Amino acid sequence: MDTTCGSFALKGAKASKNAATVDLLVEAGMIIIAKTNLSPKPYRAAADASPFSLKTPAGSSSGSAVGVAAGFAPISIGTETDGSLVQPATRAALYAMKATPGSVNLEGIQPISPAFDSIGGLAKSPKDLADLMSILQPGKHYSFSPKASWDGIRVGVVDPEL
Repeated sequence: MDTTCGSFALKGAKASKNAATVDLLVEAGMIIIAKTNLSPKPYRAAADASPFSLKTPAGSSSGSAVGVAAGFAPISIGTETDGSLVQPATRAALYAMKATPGSVNLEGIQPISPAFDSIGGLAKSPKDLADLMSILQPGKHYSFSPKASWDGIRVGVVDPEL
C-alpha cells in the first residue's frame, strides 16, 4: 500500500516496515483493518466527508475520524501537531486524545514538527479510547475507576452571571 503522506511527489512510495506504533498495536492483539488517507495540505483542510456534518472533518487525522464515525472500526490512531486529532473528533462526535509529545515512539511516522508531533487515538467511547491510549503508552493506565461511587466528591460550578 502506498505511503504518500498526502503528497503526489511520493506516489508509489511504500514503507519498508511498519511504524513502531503499528507493531505495538499488533503485539497487543489488535487487527489492523485499514490505512487512512492524508489530505494534500494536512494542516489546512481535509478531503474526507464527515458522516455527521456537511463541513470538512478538518485536520490530518480526518480519515481516521471518518472511519470510526462511519462505523468501519471502533478505534483509530492518528497524529497531531496542532489540532489534527481533536478537530476531526469534535466534528465527528468522537473522543480523542493526543499523547504528550515524546511519550510515544514516532519511528515510521512522517513528522511536521518533532517538538510538537504526537500520536493519539479516536474512539466512540471513553473506555475504548482509554484502552487504546494504555497500549500506546505502556506503563500508563487510563482505564481505571479511582472510586466506586461519587460519595465525598465535590464539583465546583462557576456562575457566569457573577
